[in-house]
Amino acid sequence: MVFRCLLVGFLVVSCSTGPEAQAPTTTAEPLYPAPIARVAGAPTDLALDWLDLHIDLVRRENLAPPVATRSLAYLALGFEQAVARSTPGAQAFDIEGLEVPNPPDGVALTPALAGAAATATVSRTLFASPEAVRSVDLLEQQHVAAAAADLEDSKVSASVDYGRLVGEAVLRLSATDGFDSLPQFREESAERPGQWVPTPPNFAYPLEPFWGDVRPIVGSDADCPVPDPVSYDETPGSEFWNQAMAVFDAKAALTDADRVTARYWRDLPGTSFTPAGHWVHIAGRAMEADIAVGKMDLASVAQSYAALAIAQHDAFLANWTVKYRTDLLRPITYIRLVRDPAWDSLLTTPPFPAYPSGHSTGSAASATMLTALLGDREFTDTAGDLNEYKPRTYPSFAAAAAEASNSRLIGGIHYPMDLSAGAEQGRCMAGVVLERLGLGD
Repeated sequence: MVFRCLLVGFLVVSCSTGPEAQAPTTTAEPLYPAPIARVAGAPTDLALDWLDLHIDLVRRENLAPPVATRSLAYLALGFEQAVARSTPGAQAFDIEGLEVPNPPDGVALTPALAGAAATATVSRTLFASPEAVRSVDLLEQQHVAAAAADLEDSKVSASVDYGRLVGEAVLRLSATDGFDSLPQFREESAERPGQWVPTPPNFAYPLEPFWGDVRPIVGSDADCPVPDPVSYDETPGSEFWNQAMAVFDAKAALTDADRVTARYWRDLPGTSFTPAGHWVHIAGRAMEADIAVGKMDLASVAQSYAALAIAQHDAFLANWTVKYRTDLLRPITYIRLVRDPAWDSLLTTPPFPAYPSGHSTGSAASATMLTALLGDREFTDTAGDLNEYKPRTYPSFAAAAAEASNSRLIGGIHYPMDLSAGAEQGRCMAGVVLERLGLGD
């Protein structure tokens, strides 16, 4: 499984090594520096420790975007289930197929410690490299040691033991979702006008062509249908021509600010948290601010993280299903064919079909979920620090999602219809997940 993920990640990185690609920042830090638990050591701090480690492992393990959404969903679900089931009066998400044992009778568990043990158990399977496992072990040991300073050994061990049982239950669910048996390659041939073909400069194999076969956790593509893309047409002035010329014209009108924005939201594997991890980072910092003023407790943090990650997972599945069903060629292919054989995009085109935009789907799902859970609010995004971009402040989660979506148009890799369909799909999936998890109004 690990080799497969690394191979897929490599394909994405290899398609992003054109002259515009930004090289990963090089530092003297070890490949996987030891995680350090927050000093305060409050239960909510423990939750943020794991959230931050999860997205850092996504980056360091070089996961491809779809694989990252799956990993984050099960990691967050393990944490949420253990915390909720260990917290008196809390209600764990009811997930079809997930069979979690009840806590032991007559034992008062420590929810934070149970959550740490659960997500650590899931982490060791989903991030199985020795360095990743070491990082997980070290963070869990820090939390256990901190708890042992104040609690009886029996309560610590009972909490850890129960958390591990929860983590194993989540892993049993993940093992049956079809991920491990997915084919990785499909035969490529242009059988019809407008069909996707590999794109320059690397002409890479299509990424995760069967990802839509993975079982969703809550919602499927059938819950959130999107219209078919505009019919393919090479006639000047046709509707499809106009879609492509919008990309062509956007490239011609690029400003320096546009170039920075397009690159800010690229979220390439290995050099960032990926699109899903970027939004988890945003959520983490927003929840950190709420925790500081007493607006969130451990159970609400765990619930919000899991709801966000599940929405991203199911939104990406729906998106990938439509991508390979419509199998639409990218702007660079069309523009070189009908307008300018030497045309190039600002960003290197990723190796999969165009419609709809994955960034648009994932960002809309994330922004809709965060607005519902954390409120319509201004926030500052610091995820760009990884690649030496300045923090960006947005008036709302929706505004950030709109910018992330538009970055794909000005980057030259998506048609306008890709953005609108993706945003529609993402907002819909967030609504489905909110309702089915019992978080809707």
